[in-house]
Amino acid sequence: MDNEAIHDDEERGKVPSTAEKVAGGIEMAAGVAIAAAGVPMMVLPGPGAAALLGGAALASKGQRRYSGREATAVEEKLDQASVKAAEVAKREGAKAAKAVARNAPKVAAATAKVAVKGGAAAAKAGGRLAGKGLDAAAVAYLRYREQKRGDAL
Repeated sequence: MDNEAIHDDEERGKVPSTAEKVAGGIEMAAGVAIAAAGVPMMVLPGPGAAALLGGAALASKGQRRYSGREATAVEEKLDQASVKAAEVAKREGAKAAKAVARNAPKVAAATAKVAVKGGAAAAKAGGRLAGKGLDAAAVAYLRYREQKRGDAL
């Protein structure tokens, strides 16, 4: 960039501060990471296209913030769409959280019931196993005692 362009940007107030450059760099890195995660999701189950587009939009926004460049008309529309998508995601996330909270006692009760039944079954099986172990130990002791008596005679 030549000196004239730098001075023109300073006069217009478009030179980003260090903090804006850091924030823009972070947004670009996050956007690239999200887009990269979207690539395997294109063939695997998951929202691959949404991750790719969202990551690209975030990287684009970060690049503009880093460089101090104005958004094009397309980028402005993408920014507006991402704001709307974020609002929808927040709403749907809140609905999902409420549903989880509403069903949590039922899930906890069902889990406890299964754990109690499983614990009782394990105790029963363990008791049988312990009983067999005691029987085997008693038989071994009796054989040992008989052997000792035979050696003593």
